[in-house]
Amino acid sequence: MTKEPPEKAKAYAYNLLRIQPRSEKELSFRLKKKGFSESTSKETVSLFKKNGLLNDLKFARGWVDARLKSNPKGDIVLRYELTTRGISGNIIDKVLSENPECEEVIAKRLAGDRIKALRGLPKLKAKKRLHDYLVRRGFKRDIIEEVVNRVVGSVRDI
Repeated sequence: MTKEPPEKAKAYAYNLLRIQPRSEKELSFRLKKKGFSESTSKETVSLFKKNGLLNDLKFARGWVDARLKSNPKGDIVLRYELTTRGISGNIIDKVLSENPECEEVIAKRLAGDRIKALRGLPKLKAKKRLHDYLVRRGFKRDIIEEVVNRVVGSVRDI
């Protein structure tokens, strides 16, 4: 670890946050990776938190919103992604409960889009593929079962 002046750490952190939002853990990790000392990293993160430039709640809300718009995932995957970025369980619970579009609605929308690609397959095979697709997207099993049965049951010619 090099003994860099705190000003360099602040400038580096500011540049990182200009590129994309980050959690406290991510910023701290990047500062340490760059070679800043533990105390300089903590001081910089603390300063940025105090000035409102770093906020895990805002980061988590933004992450979930972006994820649901561009590449929708279920609560299981969203929870995992936020946890790996250092977001606390309380914040994750709060953000996921604030989501205006419930997980079932998202799963139905994705299943409706996906079922079009499964036309021509035997019904059982299409059902399995749709089920596996929603599992990979991080939806809960009970939601998957309900959505798959409803979507596959409503399509006449698969």
